[in-house]
Amino acid sequence: MEVLEILGRIGFDWQVALANLVNFLIIFYLLKRFAFPKISETLAERKRVIKEGLDNALQAETELQKAEAVYKEKKTEGEQEAHDIIRHARGEEKQIIIDAREKAVEAETRVQEELRAKFEQEQELQRQAFKKDAVELVMKSTEKLLQKEMNSTENERYIQKLTS
Repeated sequence: MEVLEILGRIGFDWQVALANLVNFLIIFYLLKRFAFPKISETLAERKRVIKEGLDNALQAETELQKAEAVYKEKKTEGEQEAHDIIRHARGEEKQIIIDAREKAVEAETRVQEELRAKFEQEQELQRQAFKKDAVELVMKSTEKLLQKEMNSTENERYIQKLTS
């Protein structure tokens, strides 16, 4: 038995197979001639777009990392600046307190000196008033003791004698 006969028994027809092969080659030629170049172009374009998208994504990731680094740096600088401002403010606060205390001590000293000066003036006025009253009292006592009235020149002479 022949191979073709055996194949014929199982339903294989070499003429149909040959026609199918010719059809396949014609379709393959037409696809290769007209469809495959367009498909290749489309695939190449898609590949280029995908590569471009990946490149852009990579570039965006790099930019994001740079932006995060700049953010962290600026945040650190801002925190440091805030700490410096707080430290400076605390130093100024201490200086303001020291200055206020010094001014309060100066004001207190000035007020005490003014009060002391007023007190000394008042004492001097009191002494002068006391001297005047004492002189008058002594004059009246002397007049009563001497039982005579003294004139102004005698009065002045007597006052000079008593005050010196």
